[in-house]
Amino acid sequence: MHNSVDRKGVNFKPFDALEGYKESLEEVCINYLKEPKISLSSDQEEEINRNLTKAFKNNLFVIIRFYSNGYYKFHSGHIISIKDDIIFDDYSSIIKENVIEVMFV
Repeated sequence: MHNSVDRKGVNFKPFDALEGYKESLEEVCINYLKEPKISLSSDQEEEINRNLTKAFKNNLFVIIRFYSNGYYKFHSGHIISIKDDIIFDDYSSIIKENVIEVMFV
């Protein structure tokens, strides 16, 4: 009798009645938290450009707030190049047009 119980256990295969539910819920949560990119005035854009240039020329440590794929993020370091992208001393980069704020430390 013990053997028949073991065989029944082997034949039982649990299933996920809500297959894909967890992944769908995660996707909804991720998309729910996304924000639209704010529009900057021309004065704000000019100030960002001045601050980026100042940080680059004087090798200042900065914290940059930027927009990426629906989220606002921060990156810090010394700027080694400014063109269409801002390149930091750790060789990471940020697209210049996505910069929202430049802070000096």
